[in-house]
Amino acid sequence: MIQNKKTFEERLFLVEEIIERKKSNYRVAKENGVSKMILRDWVRRYKAVGPDGLIPFKTRMHYSKEVKKQAVEAVLIHEERISDVVKKFNISAHTVLRGWIKGYTSGKELKSTGGGLSTMPKGKKQPFKRD
Repeated sequence: MIQNKKTFEERLFLVEEIIERKKSNYRVAKENGVSKMILRDWVRRYKAVGPDGLIPFKTRMHYSKEVKKQAVEAVLIHEERISDVVKKFNISAHTVLRGWIKGYTSGKELKSTGGGLSTMPKGKKQPFKRD
């Protein structure tokens, strides 16, 4: 079963298996139940910014409408590889870019994202009471 929720320490260990111990993405993914695509993203972020690139995101990344459009057009019009575009625009994951492309090609407008995820705890819903 593939499970991509890993701690910082687990991510660092897996990336070091690939970079320092020269193990293949396929082998590390299979042995540890992690997606090859996610591993590739972790390695890319590690190479770009070091260990800090492996810290799990607590909030959503902010991407402007313009950046999304440029990234999508780089793939669709300029025929750049998704992995190259992810690196070029510092997109958090391949799946993020694929989602933008899917939305764009199905006619959805690309909008700016950001603002983060809610950190408010989910509580038990209470019925509205009038005083």
